[in-house]
Amino acid sequence: PEDGSLPEISWFSTLGLQVDWHTSRSAMSVLLAADEKDPASRSILLMFNSQHGPQRFRIPKIARSLDWQLFLDTDAEAPGDIYPNIDGPRLPASDYLVLPPRSMRCYVAD
Repeated sequence: PEDGSLPEISWFSTLGLQVDWHTSRSAMSVLLAADEKDPASRSILLMFNSQHGPQRFRIPKIARSLDWQLFLDTDAEAPGDIYPNIDGPRLPASDYLVLPPRSMRCYVAD
């Protein structure tokens, strides 16, 4: 949007670029922007890796401006698989993150 807000939903490839729906969709991320009219709303970053091996993800540029904390990690053992208070580890400061095979992570913006 021209007003500087995030688009309501954005899909990204593992390179952090807009998804090309004509190529493989076995690993991607999606950014769901917070509703700016609702102060309790938060942005969510989901990363999916349905491949049989680990996948390196580049954090999308528009997502790097927010501070993300882990909410859900399907590859982790309990109790480190879910953080109901959204107090999990922060998204790494580097531009990249590696997801294990057949896993999903959900990060929530502060």
